Amino acid sequence: MCSAPLLANSEFADFLQSIGLASLGANEALLDKLSNIYRNTVMYGLIYNDSDKTEKKALGARLLANPNKMKHAMGRDDVLPLYTEFETALAKFRHRPLDSQRYSYFTIHSLKNLQKEMNEFTRVLDRPFSV
Repeated sequence: MCSAPLLANSEFADFLQSIGLASLGANEALLDKLSNIYRNTVMYGLIYNDSDKTEKKALGARLLANPNKMKHAMGRDDVLPLYTEFETALAKFRHRPLDSQRYSYFTIHSLKNLQKEMNEFTRVLDRPFSV
């Protein structure tokens, strides 16, 4: 199942669409940055709970599909991960293989903020066309 149920959320679906549109006509360097953004959000992202802005919950498909990865991401095992507020400027450079152990995660305050970050990132892309 992974992230398929999240597509019912229009803000999440819009974010995924933004990644797809940004990839149109992209060179290898941009595709690498987009894949890092995807990996750090859709696969391994954490989002703050709407009612309690200090409590995190899993957003990423890899976390939702694997109880051990989720336990680790939430800091409920012997290694406390580092949490960094999501910024495309940082996420586009943070690359890790999908199956490697992660010791840091991006946190997202809201899907609306995530989309805003992505819009800022795609707005300045140098392409011979617009979407």
